[in-house]
Amino acid sequence: MSKKETKTTENAQLYELGFHINPTLAEDKADAVFSKIKGVITSNKGEVVKEGALKNIKFAYTIIKKIEGVNERFTNGYFGWVKFNAESSVIEKIKKSMDDNVSVIRYIFVKTVDDFEHSTEKLAAEMTETTDESSEGEEKSDEKSEAPKAKDSSKDEVDKAIDKITE
Repeated sequence: MSKKETKTTENAQLYELGFHINPTLAEDKADAVFSKIKGVITSNKGEVVKEGALKNIKFAYTIIKKIEGVNERFTNGYFGWVKFNAESSVIEKIKKSMDDNVSVIRYIFVKTVDDFEHSTEKLAAEMTETTDESSEGEEKSDEKSEAPKAKDSSKDEVDKAIDKITE
């Protein structure tokens, strides 16, 4: 959807909201929480541009969240994201809704721009390419063994250039 086709006003900014949902919820309940989050955005005159399907992931570290007075510990959770256009004045309302939702473990808002270089579509394509390369076997492992040599030679060239400059 081009900027001319957007339903929001000219004052709208592009935001991305990333969040973790409680892993003890059934998958359909987690999807309902995700739908509710998108509903809060659209009810506040926001426009959902892109979204990522929920995926249950393992966290790098334990996240502790106080739920109904008890510290709950989470080592995994459903991860989802949504990119949307909205005016900055409604972001506080959306944050309040996220804070009030006990199923949301953690979230982050990022003001962003929509370009292919930083898009999630590009990251997904790169991840697919990496998976394809690793499944090709020995052919790729030979290429990887040559890569450090090229890196070392370019490092030597940089070191020589630095030596010349500092003399």
